[in-house]
Amino acid sequence: MHGRRVVRCGSDLIPKDKKRCDGSYVWSGICNVWSKVELGTRWIIGDGNYTKFWRDRWVPNCPLLMDVIVNHPDMRNLDEVVCDYVSDGLWDIGKLRCWFDEDTIKKIVVVPVPVSEAGADKVTWRLNSNGRFSVSSAYFMENEQGSEVESKFWRMVWRWHGPQKFKSFLWLFSKDKLYTNLCRFSRRVSGDLLCPRCNLHSKSSLHAIRDCEGIRSLWLSLRNKFVFEGNRGDLNKLYWDILLRSREISNVWKGEGANQKKEGAKVSTKIVSWEPPSPRWCKLNVDGSVKEDGLASCGGVLRDCSGAWLQGFICNIGTCRVVDSELRGILEGLNVAWNHGCRKVCIETDSQLAVNMVANGVEETHCATPLVERIRRYLKRRWIVEIMHIYREANKVADFLAVSGHGAPLGLQLLASPPSEAGG
Repeated sequence: MHGRRVVRCGSDLIPKDKKRCDGSYVWSGICNVWSKVELGTRWIIGDGNYTKFWRDRWVPNCPLLMDVIVNHPDMRNLDEVVCDYVSDGLWDIGKLRCWFDEDTIKKIVVVPVPVSEAGADKVTWRLNSNGRFSVSSAYFMENEQGSEVESKFWRMVWRWHGPQKFKSFLWLFSKDKLYTNLCRFSRRVSGDLLCPRCNLHSKSSLHAIRDCEGIRSLWLSLRNKFVFEGNRGDLNKLYWDILLRSREISNVWKGEGANQKKEGAKVSTKIVSWEPPSPRWCKLNVDGSVKEDGLASCGGVLRDCSGAWLQGFICNIGTCRVVDSELRGILEGLNVAWNHGCRKVCIETDSQLAVNMVANGVEETHCATPLVERIRRYLKRRWIVEIMHIYREANKVADFLAVSGHGAPLGLQLLASPPSEAGG
């Protein structure tokens, strides 16, 4: 209850901070960065009755819609919610076109249409696909405008397969945040700000690493040996010693020594092709496609046990990730199969990640939660559905249809017969 007295709640899920003059150092720190934390949040749309269409961040890879250039901005109703832009279970494209250009619309319609069965809207951390907050993602968000050189350096550091404490040490040192006596003094943890080695005032972390008299002699000896004496041979030896040692640490860390591949392993070859389902079953092959600019589409084909074409579909989704296009293909395919009257369906996709997400579910805050949960609700209907992974070579028709969706208008299109260009 104390927390709710201190916080002026803008909503039940995203509070507004209120800094107090008698607040603790921890609370003051939270208040100082809270506005930046809000930039990393995003709404996951359920029924769309809570999220503000203009004022909340809910469209992936898009700023607040109130900050997007629109037609007739003075006519906007900033209190509209997301479900106000849904008509007959679909996005109201006509209403969206009254405000936005096509590029913005393609980002909006990729969000699954709000439905009451999806439950209330939720808040997630948009900088991680699993929706969880992490310090590293917040750091990179804060430094999005930093130099490319610094960004490249940190990618190398954080992706290095070595002990986490080494990477943490480099980060702390670069930010002058090593826990020296000076740092402890500034945090009121200690009353002594002198270096314990040389008993001199420590101005920064650099003193502990380089300038302290207890360490400086080492740096001077290295400088004299390699700069003034021109002893390049020792420098090369030092370089290779450091390199080999670091590789040894990395190999032990990754466990490569215990997981070496057996020599002489046999390689087998398998011919992969599409196979018809069992009698009285239908097979649904689906696929997703995402271009370099992020524009996505999906497609699929429903066939009977003889291989005859029952129904096909293509869908121009908008702008999204690859796994989202794969999941959207499964969702649209389930809808097509159900409406066609199939009650025993085998679904095949070449995305193992999508299969795993549907089979095991995802966390409530995961950015793919709306799609995964709708697929899982479909599977609970009164029918038998199996979803399995296949190789791309056995999914050529679905792949062709998915790519064809890029040239189609936004939304779903059904194909009663196969296109002449589609193979078997």
